[in-house]
Amino acid sequence: MSGYITSRVLSALAIICFALAAADFFRERHGAFAIEQTPLFYCLFGFAVYIAVIFIARGLRRLTLRPEDYYGAEATDQEDERVAGTEEARNA
Repeated sequence: MSGYITSRVLSALAIICFALAAADFFRERHGAFAIEQTPLFYCLFGFAVYIAVIFIARGLRRLTLRPEDYYGAEATDQEDERVAGTEEARNA
């Protein structure tokens, strides 16, 4: 059932996107620059920026990624294996 709903939603989204893209050919444009008057300019520009953000994020990830053991064995985010509410957890 979930796959059916997902495919219906994606199909509806695709139809809406194509309808809006087609409508762009029939409206009058008043852009500040000549390139803005090209049909589908904002669609293509948005897609190009989307792709650029992905590649920029991949590059930034390489700059900020740290090894898994960056903070060492004494990191404070290690999980406590004791079960909450047990005697062992209360005595700690």
